[in-house]
Amino acid sequence: MDWVLETAVSQEADGILLAGDIYDRSVPPVEAVTLFDTFLTRLSGMNIPLFAISGNHDSAERISYGSRLLDGAGIHFSALYDGSVRRVLLEKDGQRAYIHLLPFLRPVHVAASAPEETGEPARSMSYTEAMAQALSRMELPGDGANILLCHQFITGSLRSESEEVPIAGTLDAVDAAVFRDFDYVALG
Repeated sequence: MDWVLETAVSQEADGILLAGDIYDRSVPPVEAVTLFDTFLTRLSGMNIPLFAISGNHDSAERISYGSRLLDGAGIHFSALYDGSVRRVLLEKDGQRAYIHLLPFLRPVHVAASAPEETGEPARSMSYTEAMAQALSRMELPGDGANILLCHQFITGSLRSESEEVPIAGTLDAVDAAVFRDFDYVALG
């Protein structure tokens, strides 16, 4: 984390994007939470904003805890997915970037957020269909870059050995084509 902070300063970063898996398990050890707290405190003191989402190894509820308070310190976390995606404006020298914070998403999250829209049980919706539906609900402003933070398995990518649930094939994969409306997608 020292390296990240030093690099952000030396490169004059406008912000840091953290696309999920903040921790390696949903209930992280105290030492990991303390280390991350120290990192966030130092980052806030440097006035470098952080944009972060929960990944499949994180607990979305725990990651989003206190997020409204942390906003004032420039630390922006994704909210629990409820059918909407949190968007934060980053503005510098007249340039705008809209950072869309979409936490790890399963079909059941999309179906539960708007059962009247899905028209089918979550178990029959693919990950690509769920992602496409979630993205279709988002408004993408036209007066700046639209950046998406997302934590999904994308078709054609390699799976790490630390995945929490082994899955045969690519049933949980999302087709990269669903992200075509974004200027940049940061994947975790």
